[in-house]
Amino acid sequence: MFAELPKGSVFCILVASMFPALVLIAFAVKLWEIWKAKRWLTAEGKVIASRVKSQVRTRPSGDFDTSDTEVENQPFVQYEFRIASQKHIGTRIAIGEKIPSVELKSTLARYPVGKAVTVYYDPADPKKCVLERELPFSNTTMWIGLGVVMLVFVGGPLLLAFSYFNGVEWFKSHLANPRQAPLVTVMGLFGLGVLFFAQAFTRMVRQAAR
Repeated sequence: MFAELPKGSVFCILVASMFPALVLIAFAVKLWEIWKAKRWLTAEGKVIASRVKSQVRTRPSGDFDTSDTEVENQPFVQYEFRIASQKHIGTRIAIGEKIPSVELKSTLARYPVGKAVTVYYDPADPKKCVLERELPFSNTTMWIGLGVVMLVFVGGPLLLAFSYFNGVEWFKSHLANPRQAPLVTVMGLFGLGVLFFAQAFTRMVRQAAR
């Protein structure tokens, strides 16, 4: 089957499939965490700290001595709970790795200091605990989002590869020098991409002007 494909297409397909594969692996890992959290036990707890936690991240700027920095704000909620007579402290809020900055205020408002909360903890390791073990969106939204990601990162590269190889074959039969067909095809696809983004940007500017 691979012998029938144009030269270089197998490599392009393998490269294009790397990112979707990473997305699927990360998605599977997150589903596994949710599945395990469903079986965690519950305990009554209390919020003992609730504030904004700022972290300065440094981004290297190549070979220069200077570097760029950015401040990342995340809600910091600390809570305590007891299992039998032993007290435990937790800081993880949800199953998700990070909470979007737009939800920072609402998250802290849900967990003021002194509020009684339900803590979900792993009986084998109580250090693994959260306040929210459900995702902040429905299962339908999750699957739709995954489908859109797969459509973009699988369908997009496949469509690009299909257009490239067919474009090369078409230009070979219409150019005086068939050896220039790959370059002409790449430049044509690049031009179409620039035109598409230029139109999208222009439309966005016009909408903002209104």
